[in-house]
Amino acid sequence: MRKLFVLMLALVLALSVCGCGGNSADKAPDFETYNMTAISAKEALASGTAYPYTTVCQAEPEKATTGTVKVLEYKDVDSPDGKSPAKGCKWVSIKLELNFGDEAANESGYTYSYKLADYYNIKNVQDSMCYDMDKACETFQIRSEGKKYNCKGLVAKSSGDWAMNDVTGLQNCSEFITWTFMIPEN
Repeated sequence: MRKLFVLMLALVLALSVCGCGGNSADKAPDFETYNMTAISAKEALASGTAYPYTTVCQAEPEKATTGTVKVLEYKDVDSPDGKSPAKGCKWVSIKLELNFGDEAANESGYTYSYKLADYYNIKNVQDSMCYDMDKACETFQIRSEGKKYNCKGLVAKSSGDWAMNDVTGLQNCSEFITWTFMIPEN
């Protein structure tokens, strides 16, 4: 089964801290239920670890390539639109670097996928998620400690150029992804 790259960002970040509402002690997190890998952004940033990420090649989807994903930054930030966050919420930002440079990526490229998911119930976030054209952001709802929060998520991506790795003789390419989320403070 193809592994999905899932840093369940706002929800692993926020909902691992807050109670997720309801009786979450009896539920397995969805990343376990669906055999996904979830990584705490705070722990990944503190460790400086570049985690392996296996995905399919762009030109030949039957081939696999393994790169790495690393958390470069995770911090509280000011509101991107200059307005105060909703009551009980704050803005956070996480910046990731995906790097590919194995033989398969050099020959056939790479592809990646990411997903915003609720720590305990992907369906709840998916059901409430929609794209706000006016604000160019995703909106979704999180239930935490019996309260419902209207949240937002913005994503920005950039790519580096392929660069020669003198050690391997292969080229490496990095993608940078920055998510900015308005999530519950607790």
